[in-house]
Parts: sequence; C-alpha cells; structure tokens
Amino acid sequence: MNQLATVASVLGDFSGVGVEYGGRRAVFLRQGDDFFGHQELATLAGARSHSHHDADQASCLDCHMPRIVQGFTGYNRSHRISSPSEPEILATGMPNTCNLCHLDRSLAWTRDTIASRWGTRVTLSPSLMPEFGANFELAAGAYARSPLGRTALPALTRHLEEPNAYVRLRFLLAVERILGRRLSDEEYTLMGGDERRQTQLRLLRGRLPNL
Repeated sequence: MNQLATVASVLGDFSGVGVEYGGRRAVFLRQGDDFFGHQELATLAGARSHSHHDADQASCLDCHMPRIVQGFTGYNRSHRISSPSEPEILATGMPNTCNLCHLDRSLAWTRDTIASRWGTRVTLSPSLMPEFGANFELAAGAYARSPLGRTALPALTRHLEEPNAYVRLRFLLAVERILGRRLSDEEYTLMGGDERRQTQLRLLRGRLPNL
C-alpha cells in the first residue's frame, strides 16, 4: 500500500467504479498513467477550491490520512481514510488533521474553520474548546515537521525527563529532527541515570535557542 500509484502497482478497479462516503461520491478513473478518485479535484484549481490550501501546503493525504500512527522512528500516515470533520475524531478530542499542522490553534478554532469553509458543524463540548488537537507526544512529531519546531524546543526538552525511556525516545527523535542532527551521548544519554540526564538537560537548555 505504500508503493507509488503507478500502472504496475495499482490493483484496484479504476474503470469508473463509484463509492459513497461521508456524503460524497468518489468515482475511480484512470487517465493515461494517472489515477483519480475525485475527477473534479484532479486540477490544481479544483483541489484548491476544495481544500482551501495550495498544493504545496497540504495534499489529499495530509488531510485524509494524517500522520498519527506510531512507527519506530517517527509517525506514519493513518491506514484509514477519514475526514477532518468527522465528529468521532474532532468532538472526542482525538488527534486530528487540522491541529497536526495548525499546532498553535485550539479545537474551537478548528471547529469554526470547518464550519465556515466546508459547511460541516461539529458539536464540541465546552471542556474541549480550548484544547489542542494532539497529545503532546504526537504533537512532538508534528513540531519536528513544522516551521514552529524551534519555538517548541524548550517544551520538548522538558519531556526528555520523562520516566519512561520509550516516551523519552519519542521526544528525543523530535528534538533531533528540529536541530537537524543527532545529539551525542555527551549532550544527552537516553538510557543514562536520572542525575546524569538532569545535568545534561540543564546544559542543553542553557544553550537554547542556539543549540
């Protein structure tokens, strides 16, 4: 499923077969060596009108298969095709597509934006309105892909003190991606003792934001 969609790899029926999903109808078509699920969105203008994003800002996969699945070295795309406006996702505070890019926005902002741009209203409980759409461990992976990454470094490095080594690893991977390099054992030892790690982290934070 992770192969490029080429004539040699696509096995599905793209002869005009249709399917209803989420109030829309997808028709699977092939034009030459290209495959489409929504022909009206195959042009840049059509995609822009639907997504309200330029093609270099967000792709179909970014909105409908967000990176929320834990892999060993990072977060992979969901294997489930979903919609950002699904109540089961947004209304329950689960990690959602919009807030994995708009990391500085609340769930209330996401709810209102989905309503104004796509006309879908999702009921959000008052307790969730000020919250963000990703737990911080998952958001760490998103910050590593975001221009906001360096601004999040102080918060991310605090989580390098987590008692669980696996959780520390997740934040370490995010920090290293933001920095664009690996941290040496002298700078931070993932499996080192508490006292050693705390000393290392004090030194690391003292070097922010020029780390």
